[in-house]
Order: sequence, then C-alpha cells, then structure tokens
Amino acid sequence: MSVLPQLEPTRVWVEIKTDPPRLYAWCDGEGVEIPLERKGGGPFTGETVAGVTSALKRLASGKPWLSRLHIHCAVGSRGVILRPVAFPAQPRTAWPSLLALQLESEFPLPPEQLAWGWIPLQSREAGRQAALLAAVKLELLQPYQELLAPLEAELHFSLAALNRLALLTPLPDSGVVLEVGEGHLESTCWSNDAPIQVRTFSEGWRTWSDIATNGNDGPLREFLTSLPVAPGTLLFCGLSPIRPEGGLSTVESLAKWLEARKGSLGTVQALPFTSGTGRTAANVGLAGKVTRADPSHLELRSSPASETQVALRGLPWRSMAISGALIAAILLTPSVEALVFGPRLQRQLAHLKSGEPQLAVIDRELNFLRHLQENQAPFLDALYLIANSAPMGCHIDSLSLNRRGEVSLSGFLQNLNQVGDFRMKLIDTGFFSSVVVEDQTPTPDRQRINFRMTAQWKAASDRESLTIGPTLTNAVTSGATNTLAHTNRPPSAP
Repeated sequence: MSVLPQLEPTRVWVEIKTDPPRLYAWCDGEGVEIPLERKGGGPFTGETVAGVTSALKRLASGKPWLSRLHIHCAVGSRGVILRPVAFPAQPRTAWPSLLALQLESEFPLPPEQLAWGWIPLQSREAGRQAALLAAVKLELLQPYQELLAPLEAELHFSLAALNRLALLTPLPDSGVVLEVGEGHLESTCWSNDAPIQVRTFSEGWRTWSDIATNGNDGPLREFLTSLPVAPGTLLFCGLSPIRPEGGLSTVESLAKWLEARKGSLGTVQALPFTSGTGRTAANVGLAGKVTRADPSHLELRSSPASETQVALRGLPWRSMAISGALIAAILLTPSVEALVFGPRLQRQLAHLKSGEPQLAVIDRELNFLRHLQENQAPFLDALYLIANSAPMGCHIDSLSLNRRGEVSLSGFLQNLNQVGDFRMKLIDTGFFSSVVVEDQTPTPDRQRINFRMTAQWKAASDRESLTIGPTLTNAVTSGATNTLAHTNRPPSAP
C-alpha cells in the first residue's frame, strides 16, 4: 500500500480499434465504449473528440486532485514492424543509443519519423545482447494523440497484440494468439518466449458469420497456414467485444471451425480473461504488465527513455513526496529554530540588558576622552621638533609652552652659526609660523653663546598636512625594529 495514495497516478486503460473505429476504456472496474468517427479517414471529428474527452473525464472523476492522469493506450498492429537485433554487451543505460543506431539500419525511415520501443530478449551468444525492436510511423499515432490531447494527461502507447500475451501466465514456448474482430483478425506469433510476428487479416473478412455460414474460408485458411509456427502449436482465441451470433459466441464458433480445419495446428483455447464494458484482452493485459512493471512491456515513443527514467515515471509520488518534504522543512525551519535556540538567545539578551547601566558610564568617559583628544595642545609635537632641530652641543636651560601656541626657550650654543642654523631648522619644519632670536650673547671667556628664542606654532588647520614623528617600517626581526626605533628616537638634551 502506498504511503501517499493521494499522489499515486490515476491510470485509464484504453484500446483503440480501427475496424470498426471504436474506443474501449476502463478504470477501477468501470468502463466505457465509444464509437469513433473520422473526417474522410483523417483526424477525428470535433464531436468525437468532445465525446471521448467527456467520457474519460467521467471515468476518472474520482481521482485525487493531486494525482496525475495517465492514459495507457493499446493500438493495433497495422503498419508495425518487428525486428530482433543483436549487439555487443553493454550496460542497460547505453541501450537506447545503440538501438537507435540499429533502428537506422533496420528500418527505411529515420528515427525522428518513427515511434519505436524495445524489450530485452534472451541472447544465445556469449558476449552479445539481444532485443526486439518495434517501430511504426509517427504519423499513425498522431490522430490518437490529438484525440486524447484535451484530457491533458500523460500518454503511453503500446501494441495491443503484445499486450494480449500478458494474459498467458506462464507463456508457453511458442504459440499464436488470434484476436477476432468485427472486420479483421489479428495474429500474434511467438517462439522461444519472444514475439516474432504480428499480422492483420482483413481482406475478404466482413463478419465471422459470413465465413462460417457461406463457407468463404479460403483466404482465412491460407492466412493461418502461412503463420510462422511449428506443427502442434497452441492457438489462443481472443474476442473483441462482439455480441454472440446464433447460439454460440464468436470465439466458440471460430474454435469449432479451427478444430475442423486446422490441419497440422494444435489445440485451440480461449484467452483467459473476464470481459466487460470497456474491457478487452489488450487493455486488461496492458494493465497487468504496467502494474507489475513487467520487463516485456513495450512502449512506443518518439524518443524512448532509459530504464531509469521509466522507473521514475512509474513512481511519480516519490519525487512529489520529496518536494513536499523539502517545502515543509523550509516552512518549519523558523519555528524549529525558535524552539531550539530560543532559550539560549533569551539568556544572552538578559545578560546584555544587565550591562545597560555600564553603557552610560562608558559613554561619558568616551565623550570626555574625545573632548581631550580634540582640544589638547600639540605640546609633544613641538618638543619633538625642537629636540630634533637642536644642533650638537645645544643646552636648553628653560622651555615654556602655553595653549595659545607661544613657545619660549633659552640656553647656550657653541657659536653664533649654530644659533642661526637652529632657527632655520625650526622654520623648515613648517610647524611654526614665526621663530625669533631675541638675544644671543657670548660669554666672557668666548667659549659659548647664550641665546633666547620665541616662536609661535601655526593654527590646527594648517598643521593637518604635516607628518610629525618617526615612521617605523616593517622589519624582518624584532631586533631590527628596536634598532630602527632607537635610531629615530629624538636626541636627549645635552
């Protein structure tokens, strides 16, 4: 039983007969039979398409709204060619491409103009694989596609002649199935558990009553004797939904005729299936094959899919269940996160709220530090430039600085030239707007010069472009960094 029955596909089993044109369909024990009418042998009339659409919609009206409608349609063997082919052993995934090449060599039309399929066969050669190819012109299936297109369903076409073999379980080694229709007789021959021929007999066949009553059975006997079967082969008679004629049903009447005229053919038996409205041997056998995923099921497609794709199409609810689970996971993720991480986040939030009183203290201290940084005078910059500009042997006795930018210093140097050099270096720093030597007096022994200078540093806006202080570059070792820092250190006062 499916875990998600609402997502299981709804399948309608259909057989379309051509002589006379009629559609037989059943689903979940209910069936319909609809006569078909074509426009001069071409596409079906609008009334026919509307009638089929309405009838099949009613037949599948009880399907769940999430279920995808699949229509499995069995068609006649007219125009179908069967070819057994052999090729080197390859993985199953490579079979479609290999068989497409075989198709081009075995059939007169290119694969693009054919609807074709294949089933695996038992190979009798070591290192070789065998398969049965079936192909029909794509244009022969086009009217059926147009007939069922308004239903917006996924269409699957197969051969009615091969589907009837599913009713024979187990399948004998060889035999023939005869499908008795109102205007034709269709034969399916198999040998060594593999189909070898499908043929349709319609010339001179009007009704079975005409053959049985008037003795017009020459063409039929010729048709039966030409079948590629061994003597003693079993004949299985199937019955298209035809009403009994006289006291015997069509199958019983044909069985009596075959028993009297079969010649070297074997025993005649009826196909074991329960008939009913919309139920034929072909669509009942088709239902059995699809339901049990029979590997002998041959599906006609314009581009046959690989086995993996067929298996996935057979179980569409799995992909839908995975998609539903992913959508549910996406929708439920926020709720699950709230349940799992909610207590931890609440603890962190309570811890942060407990620290809110400290934030006010930190803000006041930060504002105070910012005020000091923005309003502090550049005393250290001035001292660094004075120390860096002082010549060798300079001795500073006194130094005063104030917030207005006034600098006053006094001391002694060795000669008058050093006083001028000292002043020029201070001016070249660009930090001071003016530097004035107010006094330079030699001592009585003429060994040094006493001096006194005043200076005024520039406004803050004029000092923004200056680079003051040593610049440390990246060093390879810490020893090199220390050496560089020691070299750039301002000289100490003598």
